[in-house]
Amino acid sequence: NKFELEGAIEISSALKENTSLQFLNIMSLSLKRDAIVEFGSLLKINKTLTTLLIGGQIYDEAAVAFGLGLKENKSIKTLYVDGLIDCVEGVKSIGNALKAVSYTHLRAHETREDLVCRLLL
Repeated sequence: NKFELEGAIEISSALKENTSLQFLNIMSLSLKRDAIVEFGSLLKINKTLTTLLIGGQIYDEAAVAFGLGLKENKSIKTLYVDGLIDCVEGVKSIGNALKAVSYTHLRAHETREDLVCRLLL
């Protein structure tokens, strides 16, 4: 199930206005680069999400944008990221975001098929 940018924009737009949704699981959508970037911009605005499970093909550029959005978000307390691939700068960006917020849960996943970066606490 490949999730295209158009769908990501629709969900992101709705969540920019939503004031009650706290849990979002979009792990199975196999998000691509532009969709990950879109969700990064959402995180800058949304103040209600406390749990985010996100996955896809998250290469460096998208991971950096996601990390910048995450850094501005103060509501996320549980974060699960799957699909970080060859992303040294992206992991640094997400790591910097982690310094700004107190997380209760954090998990990054590694697959057998891809060499991925792992966030370690």
